[in-house]
Amino acid sequence: MKLKTLFNEYLNYQRARVSKDWHDLLVSRLNSTWEQLLRKQVEKVRPVDIEKAIFERYKDHNPMPRRMINMELGMLRAVFNFGMKRGYIITNPARALDFLPIEKKERKLLTSEEMKKLIDAAIGMFKPYLTVMKYTLARSRELNNLKWEDIDLENRSIILYTNKTGGRGSRADRLPLRKEAYDVLHELHEKKREGEEYVFGRKKPYAYKIKRLRKLCKKIGIPNIGFHDIRRYGASILASKNIPLRDIQDILRHTDIKNTQLYMKSVEGGLKRAIEALE
Repeated sequence: MKLKTLFNEYLNYQRARVSKDWHDLLVSRLNSTWEQLLRKQVEKVRPVDIEKAIFERYKDHNPMPRRMINMELGMLRAVFNFGMKRGYIITNPARALDFLPIEKKERKLLTSEEMKKLIDAAIGMFKPYLTVMKYTLARSRELNNLKWEDIDLENRSIILYTNKTGGRGSRADRLPLRKEAYDVLHELHEKKREGEEYVFGRKKPYAYKIKRLRKLCKKIGIPNIGFHDIRRYGASILASKNIPLRDIQDILRHTDIKNTQLYMKSVEGGLKRAIEALE
C-alpha cells in the first residue's frame, strides 16, 4: 500500500470528525507538500524520508517556522497511527522525530477599549462577524460555518456547532443572543439575498480572515492577536465579574472544565489591566 492510499483512507475517516478548515489543510498537504513522500510504500517510509519532506523544505527559512513544522509532523504521526490501528504497519516512523521546541510567550490580553476599537475599525462583513464573536464567544470556524437555519431571530437564539468533542463528532449548542449580536444579525437578515445559505457570505479560508484581523490590529495600533484571543478576552471579563467557573465553561462550551481552567490561567496576568479598562 502506498502512503497516499493510506492518507486518503485517513481523510475519509476524519471527514466527519474534524472541522472543514482542518480537513482542507490535510487535503492541501496531500495534493502538494508531501507529493514525493506519498508515493512511497507505507512500510518503506523511514524517519529520514519524513525529515526530508518536512524539515528540509524549511531549512532556508529564517526564522524557521517551527509551529508549521510541528503541525505537519503531528499530521503524519496521526496518519501512521491510523495505519497501525488498521494493521497496515507495525511501527510509526514519524515517532522517531521530535517536535521542535517553541518558546512560549505570554499572550496579550485584550482590553475592553481595544475590543471596541477593533469592531469600530472593521468594515463590511467583518464588523458583524467580530460583533457576533464578541457576544457569543464563538470559535472562528463556528461562525465560518454558521447558516441562517441556525439562527432563530424570533426567539433570539443561535445554534453553534463544534467538533471539539474529543472525537465524538460534532455537537450543537443553543445560546441566547444578546441585543448587540441580535441587532447585527437582524440587519444582515434583512439584507440577505434569496437563497443565501451562510450568514457571513461565501466561506473564506481561515488564512484569509486571520490576515484581515492582523491588518485591523495594525490599523488601530495593537499587537497582532488571533480569533481565540477574543474568547480569552470574554473569559477575562467574565472572571473579573466573579462569574462562577462552571458558568464560564458553559459559555465557552468546553467539554472538559480543565480547558476552562487553562483559559483562566492564561488570563490571570492580564486581569488587572482588563478590570481597569472596564467602563
